[in-house]
Amino acid sequence: MYYEIYEGVVGLIVDIKIEGVLSLSGVEEAKIYALPPGAKESEEEVWPVEVLEEDFIFRHIVPEDSPLKAGVYRLQPSFRLGAFSGRFSTVELRVYEKQSRV
Repeated sequence: MYYEIYEGVVGLIVDIKIEGVLSLSGVEEAKIYALPPGAKESEEEVWPVEVLEEDFIFRHIVPEDSPLKAGVYRLQPSFRLGAFSGRFSTVELRVYEKQSRV
């Protein structure tokens, strides 16, 4: 399924599936590192997540005070689980400019 997301959106549910693990039971320090469009690495944001263990999903809901900007966000889930500690694969979230209505 494909959706177009436009700048200024809030309340959007961003789900990232964590592949290649047998269980998320006991996961700690779960978060998403988000690099907004045009930002430098030093401007990376940390997005809090809800962990949906049974579905292997990290869920972030875009808050009202931080609407999405147009461009490509680079998202990396990060967590500690057993001997693993670090970031997973990068996911891109493309946000489009609002279209003006004529």
